[in-house]
Amino acid sequence: MQRQIRWRAAESTVSTWAARIDECWWVLRLNSFPDHPRYTLFIDGHAIGDIDDLPASWQATRATAGSLTVQEGDQVLAVMSGLGPYGSEAGTPCEGDWCACSVLTDDYASLTPGPQGSDSPNRYGTGGEASSSRTADGGGCSAW
Repeated sequence: MQRQIRWRAAESTVSTWAARIDECWWVLRLNSFPDHPRYTLFIDGHAIGDIDDLPASWQATRATAGSLTVQEGDQVLAVMSGLGPYGSEAGTPCEGDWCACSVLTDDYASLTPGPQGSDSPNRYGTGGEASSSRTADGGGCSAW
């Protein structure tokens, strides 16, 4: 995918980058690398595929990307609810003792990443404030 995307920091320990494109939330979930691919791309909560190396046009840093608003962050948490562990999008969340998937709960996803061991409550809610737009047909998302 060579599409230019304006990723913004999602300030979540699981869904690290998000972009609103054509009424859809594009989200990069950070997986337990190297046990699993580095990222999984979701569009409105539907897994599109795994990515180890982001295309050059997708590169972003927290210094240049900006962050989601509180309302947008709540929307992303709602769309990604239940999709923290690798494989959960296929109904088979990883439960291996060789990786960190078992801790990737919705509560954990709502933490703001910090230096190792210092994750703190997210500036967003728990995702409950916004209803998920994830539906079998993609809802209002034109990608479906």
